[in-house]
Amino acid sequence: MKVPFPIRTAIAAIRWPLSTPSMPMYYEPISSLQTLRQPNSIPSVLQPIISRGIAETINDLVIAIEYDIENVEEITLARHYTTLSLALVLLGNGLADEAHDLITPLSWNEDTYFGGPTMVAQADGSVIAVASYAHSLIHRREGFAQGEYAMMGYQNAQYWTNALDTRRNSLSAGGISATATATVLPFEQVRDAIGMISKNFGSEAESWCQQRLNGMNVCCWDPRFLHELSATVSRDENICKEFKEFASAACELELRVLLNYCLGRAGYECDDVLIAESPAQSAFISNPNTKDSTSEKLELDVNLAQTVANKVSSAHIGAFQSSASVTVRSVLRSVHVVDDNNPLRASRSAAAGLACRLLGSPAVKIARNSMDSSNADRDGTALHVILPLTESEGSNAKFGSAFYGGGPFGVGDAFACYDVDETDTDTDTGNEIGVQSFIPCDSSDTNAVFVDRFHGTRGDTPTSVLQWSKGTIHKSVT
Repeated sequence: MKVPFPIRTAIAAIRWPLSTPSMPMYYEPISSLQTLRQPNSIPSVLQPIISRGIAETINDLVIAIEYDIENVEEITLARHYTTLSLALVLLGNGLADEAHDLITPLSWNEDTYFGGPTMVAQADGSVIAVASYAHSLIHRREGFAQGEYAMMGYQNAQYWTNALDTRRNSLSAGGISATATATVLPFEQVRDAIGMISKNFGSEAESWCQQRLNGMNVCCWDPRFLHELSATVSRDENICKEFKEFASAACELELRVLLNYCLGRAGYECDDVLIAESPAQSAFISNPNTKDSTSEKLELDVNLAQTVANKVSSAHIGAFQSSASVTVRSVLRSVHVVDDNNPLRASRSAAAGLACRLLGSPAVKIARNSMDSSNADRDGTALHVILPLTESEGSNAKFGSAFYGGGPFGVGDAFACYDVDETDTDTDTGNEIGVQSFIPCDSSDTNAVFVDRFHGTRGDTPTSVLQWSKGTIHKSVT
């Protein structure tokens, strides 16, 4: 099962800023946090999750994979790792309290006011170990702010790293070898990832890694390394900018590696692109299947694209402009897919026409993959179009439309939504629900994949509702 699009969008936006003063946590339940937080303090990439409800989102994610699970124990394990995954996504986007509320019941053996009843007695040992690891990251994010038990965040992070050591020792005492314990916690991947990216941040970063990582065995990555580094670079104004950027990138990458691991244990197909969304990490992970979408001119059915563009009404455009998302029904009839030897071509063509009209642009081009650090084409916000071609894809596409309030999909329906800043593009439409991503461009742009022949031809005084809504008043179109 592919990671749903709204979750992938939130993963793409994960960052780990290091700054002072640190933001204190509320230590309140999720139900209270919704009223305590200012609406504009929640990143837009998380709005679909928050609007849907965090518990409901977890249920949706578990329901999507439980059909492939044979017994109750495995479903419980999948639910716990799904909870951990979503907690890490929230943490990486700045919602440490929400993450804390989800993590605490899986790592603390007492009930809490904010997290609710403990689930430690019902949780697998590996889940508790990973939850303890994630718990330490939450309090690292808390930084120098004073939190529970009058401890600073960094102090509490140390406590939970000690708890992680205890859990690891417990696993070893239970007959799990040191090598097997390393697979329960992705220490080797974290160590290798941080070692690799250090080459991008100068000699000081490389020296830091050599002193701490060289010669370590697979079990001995220590989260305390980054607790100490984060605290040091946050308060020392004399540290060079490049080394501070390394510290931030290393913390972000550690979280991404752990998230990638949790998603896999939950039952989702994750490739390493999920832990390499930002330019700093692109040197560590590369996806050999990723193509530069502008190096290959896509052949689209321009007549189909124009037909779909002309289906977009002023009501669709108004809805899109007010909410940054819209569902457009029956933009692609089954005949287009059946008669076309290349269904993907039909899907891309329809999506291009829809995007062009919604963006109000004379033309559109494919949004290049966000892993490309030299991406000169990302000069605008990407518009993502989800367009399922089969009933199966339509049912999976609920993770696009339903999350954003668009309702269930039928075959040929399209859902369009904005991303922010860092786009999660998949130009080869590798996921099940066929996501196409576009940015506006000029009709003279050599990378344009579709040019709207009727752009700007409505005129000031359209003579019919059809002309106004479809943009079909012709001037001198050749």
